Amino acid sequence: MFHSLLEELKPKGFPVEGHALSLLPKNFNYYAGGHPHFITTKEYLDYGMVSYPGPIFPNNFKELEELKQGSFYIVEINDEINIKTIPLEIKKVHSYKIDADNKTFSEIQKEIDNIEETDGIILLRIEGILKEGKPTDIKFKEIRSYSFLKNTSKLLSKETEEIKISETANIEEDFVKEFNKEKIFDDKTILELMNVLDKEKEEGERVIDFEERVIKDIKKLLEIEIWMIKLYI
Repeated sequence: MFHSLLEELKPKGFPVEGHALSLLPKNFNYYAGGHPHFITTKEYLDYGMVSYPGPIFPNNFKELEELKQGSFYIVEINDEINIKTIPLEIKKVHSYKIDADNKTFSEIQKEIDNIEETDGIILLRIEGILKEGKPTDIKFKEIRSYSFLKNTSKLLSKETEEIKISETANIEEDFVKEFNKEKIFDDKTILELMNVLDKEKEEGERVIDFEERVIKDIKKLLEIEIWMIKLYI
């Protein structure tokens, strides 16, 4: 058994640095991994079956969307390796996604009000650009459930008069160009800083590791920018 992330098994684009599989001793039938909050099983030459069974319970919106519930493995090893997944459904997860593109806030409101679940964990993700109204106009009704979580980070409005956004333009670039008049930092640096601050804690990543990763990226970005300013001066 081991409790760390292996580089060979982490998903594509996973930003957390892991350890090499070669650090594990060879020639075991089964390697039971823990810590990362994703589910995967793969067999490697000279090592055998290596697996991560996932979390006992998902710990954020994204994990609840993707995994729905926690789980663990019961593994029997005889002539073959038999892995049985044991689900841990404390409450059923009901996931809803609303496309807000070219809709009014009242249309979105109607879709929200049509959610009739009365039990379980309710996930509501709303994305898109409203044709009319602002995201703050939308009222989320009191849903009688075990838990109600919403994600509106990508819900935008066309009614913001100060920002001119075309159908094909990059929203973040338009925003920066419109408001970065004093040019304390150049547009590119601000966009990169927005990307750094938009990062989320990854599955299995400790809070302290996540905070250190974000701070490290911010320092690296701003040190480059300060160096460029000094060079021009």
